[in-house]
Amino acid sequence: MTEKIEVIPIVVFIHLVFHGDRFIIPSIALIVGLHFYPMAKLFNRKIDNYLTTWTCLISIIRIIMTTENNIQQSTVFSFVGIGTAIATTTYRIYNVWYLYGKSRTSYVKQIEVAKHLLDDCKR
Repeated sequence: MTEKIEVIPIVVFIHLVFHGDRFIIPSIALIVGLHFYPMAKLFNRKIDNYLTTWTCLISIIRIIMTTENNIQQSTVFSFVGIGTAIATTTYRIYNVWYLYGKSRTSYVKQIEVAKHLLDDCKR
């Protein structure tokens, strides 16, 4: 059985302990972005690489913006929120187009591969 480490709660805890609560949102966005890189390789889709890189860049820019004291936090939160929303919406539009427009059988095969991998991880 494989051990599962919950990264997000650990990162949140570290930020809270060291009074870096303003870095929590961009750190979560960065973790979410990074965890999609293996998916890109697994499904062999270029869009996954592009959107993952976009999300990571938005998060890194947000972290840099947070270190600047003259920028309001609401502006920075809006930046990361809109940036990740663009990535999520683009990904969903692509998946709908791919599912209904290009190749339904290929998409179903990818879902079957993902289910098989999840079953292997559960063992």
